Formats: sequence, structure tokens, C-alpha cells
Amino acid sequence: MEAVLRSQESYYANATADIQIMRRLIQVEVLYPKKQLSIVMKCLSKAEQLALRHDRIIELLRCYEWRSRIANATAKPRLTLTPEFLEQARAIADQCTRWIELRRLNNELWTIIHEAESITPVYRKQLKRIVNETHRFLNSGTSGSTLKKEAWSVLVVAYRFLDDWEMSYKYRKMFVGLYEENKTYLQHNSTEYIVAVGNLINACREMKKLKEGEQWFEKAKTYYAQLPARFKTLRLEERYTNLLNSYVSWLLNRNRFAEALESAEQLIPQVEKQNNVFQNSLLNILHDTLTHSAFYSRAWRKALQYHTRRCALRGKWHDAMTGLAILYESGNYDVLHYRARSFVNFLRKSGHNPEKRTVRWLTKNLPESNSRKLRTDAFLELNELLAGNDGELLRRYFGSFQYAVWIQSNIDSVPISDLLKPN
Repeated sequence: MEAVLRSQESYYANATADIQIMRRLIQVEVLYPKKQLSIVMKCLSKAEQLALRHDRIIELLRCYEWRSRIANATAKPRLTLTPEFLEQARAIADQCTRWIELRRLNNELWTIIHEAESITPVYRKQLKRIVNETHRFLNSGTSGSTLKKEAWSVLVVAYRFLDDWEMSYKYRKMFVGLYEENKTYLQHNSTEYIVAVGNLINACREMKKLKEGEQWFEKAKTYYAQLPARFKTLRLEERYTNLLNSYVSWLLNRNRFAEALESAEQLIPQVEKQNNVFQNSLLNILHDTLTHSAFYSRAWRKALQYHTRRCALRGKWHDAMTGLAILYESGNYDVLHYRARSFVNFLRKSGHNPEKRTVRWLTKNLPESNSRKLRTDAFLELNELLAGNDGELLRRYFGSFQYAVWIQSNIDSVPISDLLKPN
């Protein structure tokens, strides 16, 4: 285990600014007792430079603490602790104090969100108080990128739960702009940048800024493609994969089914390279998208293929009604009849007792409704079943499939894609 950790430490030695600063401070800790003060000061200066460049105020305060200790130990505090240095140290200490207060507000905000079943007037009052306090701490002195990010992360979420998407969008865009101001800072914080872009895209979707949302997706893809390999950490790869999955969902919700299908198929190999926990959660979502995109594109063979894979991940009868819908639309009535009877047997063995009318519809009416008149009657009856005693049971096995639109498309004899409304 120790050998593995040492190997990982060596590999990631320069992966982030935080790790580089920590390494320099460890060197100071090791060398200081050995009285290697000239080397200590060089290591300390490099740590300070990194902390200043990347606005790591907590680490910078530790650097200043070391400088003070060394000055006192060498009996030269006046030469080392100049008025300019002390003023800078006070400013950093002030920022650290405000950062701690902002972190407290961030924790308080998420506690409210997790505990609230709905945003009541009482909760809205608490959210507004948090917003006001955040602005007060942010504006009460000099604020570097660390302080701004902490404050803006509070404001982004608070305004979102206050349904003020305009303000939430404003701070999400400022978040992204903060990274883009400095190329070096951006590259060292690429993971946070990709997450910030994803959050901005979510706001664009809510506010129907669809063209802008597309532009941010393309910008993120271009940035990642051009980013030097040394900055591409495993965490960044996960977050970028997540962003691409969001893009696939974006295409599906915009009724761009062929594009969603193609993009999702291209993403599968990238997802399969991730760790098992991340991979499994994302594969479930992707196979949902692939199944629905193929269905709405009338690519029945692919729809059945991806639905089968999804059932392999979640259980044989997961979304069973969606599977029956695919078999029906593909005209594979023999297999449909067999699967419908197997599904009814599964329901009975699981402790459910579907009504005779439901059983008849699944095993007889649906497989045999191969003319326009029979199809219309069958799907009008399905509407009645969904409104009856077995409605909740049937809906559960449709999963996230838009069954109501599918039913209406068969009643009206029009393609389902004609009835789906873009989100």
C-alpha cells in the first residue's frame, strides 16, 4: 500500500498548485531544524510565489507564519518583517477571516436546501439574509479570486433557489470569466473551469439562451482538446465526460435525436475508461438517452439493443413497458407476445396482481393491434388502464420514457417525433 501511495505521490507531484505549495512547505518543515536557512528561504519564497500566483490565501498565511518564525529565530525581525510585508500579511489575514465566514454561509445555505421540503416564505427569508451577508463580506475589503469564488458559489445557488435565474446566470458567467482572465490560472484550475461552464450552461437552458448554451459547449470542447496533457488529471477527465453527457441530454431535449444518438455512441468508450462507480452511474444515464434517441429516430434495432443493455445494468424487467413499446413499433409481434406474457408472470411472482383487463391488453390487444382501427382502440384503452387501478404499476415500468406522447402518436397515427416538444 505504501509503495502504491509513493508511486501516486510521485506521479501527481506537480499536478496542482496546492500540491506544489504543500511540497515546498514540507521542505521548509524538514530543513528548518537543520539550520539550512538559505535553502529554507528559497523554498519558502517559491511557496509564496505559487500561493500569490494562484491566490491560495490560506497557504499564503502559512508562508507568512513561517517567515515570521524565521525572522524571530534569526533576531532580524526588522529586516524581514518590513512595514510593507506586515501590511500585506494583515490584508491576507483579513481575506482569510472573510473566507471562513463565506464558507460558513455556504454550509448554512446547503443545510437549508437539504432540510427544506419546499422553499417556504421562511426559507426565502433565510436565503435572502444569506445573500445580503455574502455581499457584505465580499465588498468589505480587497477580494482575490479565492474569496470571489467562495462568495459567488453562495450567490449562484441562493439566487437559483430564490428563482432569480437572471442573477444566478450573472454570477455563473462571472465565475467562468474569472478563470479565463489568466491562462496560467485557468490551466491549473481546469477542472473547476469545466464545472463552472457546465453550471453556466444549465442557467442558459433554464433561461432559454439556447444559442449561447451551444456556444459554451463548443468552447469547452475546444479548450479541452487544446489543453496540454500534463494538466489533464483523472478528476478533470471525469468532469469533462460529465459535461459531454450533459451535451447529449441537451441534444435529446432539443429533439435532435440523430445527433444525440451519434454523440452518445461516441461517448460510451470514454465512459468505460472511468472508475467503476462513476462509469456505472453514467452508463445508466447514457443507455436511457441512447434508447430514447433511437426510439424517437425510429431506429428500432438500436433502440432494442440499447434497451437490452440498460436492462443488463439495472435488472431484466427494468422499463419493461418501454421494451414492449420498442417491439411493437418494430413490428416484432411474435417476440412482443412472448415478452408480454413473461412480464405478466414476473408481475405475479413479484406480488402484484394485475387486473384481467390489463393482462388481456398486454398479451392480446397490443400484439394484435396491427391495423389502424385496432391500434386506435388499443391505445385508447391503454389510456383508460393508466387512469385505473393498475395505472401506477404500468407507469413505473415505463421509467422516463414519454409514454403519454407515444400513446397519442398511435391514437393520431403520426410519428412520435412530431408530437414531442423541445425543452
